[in-house]
Amino acid sequence: MGHMKKNKIELTSDLVSFFDDEVRSTAQKQGQEFSVFTSRYLAEVLNRFTNAERLFVPKIEGEKQRSELPLLANKFLEAQCHPILEQLHSLKELGDTALFMVGYFGDKVDKSLVDRDYYMAMGEHAYAKAGQIRETLQAEKLLNVFFEISSKFEGCAEVFAELSDKASLISDQNLIRRYEKWLIKKTSRLERMLKERGVIPSLGNTGDNSEDS
Repeated sequence: MGHMKKNKIELTSDLVSFFDDEVRSTAQKQGQEFSVFTSRYLAEVLNRFTNAERLFVPKIEGEKQRSELPLLANKFLEAQCHPILEQLHSLKELGDTALFMVGYFGDKVDKSLVDRDYYMAMGEHAYAKAGQIRETLQAEKLLNVFFEISSKFEGCAEVFAELSDKASLISDQNLIRRYEKWLIKKTSRLERMLKERGVIPSLGNTGDNSEDS
């Protein structure tokens, strides 16, 4: 039993290290800079949400149970009623959820009733509040990662978005979908990723050569 636990710990550590490398290399490609503490934190968020059950909350409807995303506004209000350490944990979880949703599942967020700006605002505010609590507790003398993630929330989400696209580009079918997405949004990130897969984005004979700044 002890051997199995040790292997599990080593596997988890390897995954976090893998995600840490992915976060840092992706951020570099995008021209972004994160502290080593923030890169590691983002890697831990990715590792935790590899188990999708940690992202959703159970909801009972009659005799059936289904899973849905937590209501971030409700979760934020509930956090204010908790003791200080529980507030920190709740705000951290709220920020992590908002970041992962707007970054890794951005396409789903765009199609949902709640828009991207809502997730962005909730995530930034949750991390900023968590940073204030951490400073009050003086629990960490090193860089306060919550403040950095709050101030660079959109950039962190962009890293997650690229990692999500990278995972989906494995199949030819998803490659076509990403090309179609580029035709609509024309983001420089998608253009670069398509070129890395040997696909040269083209607008054909439309004469529209607009690009993102």
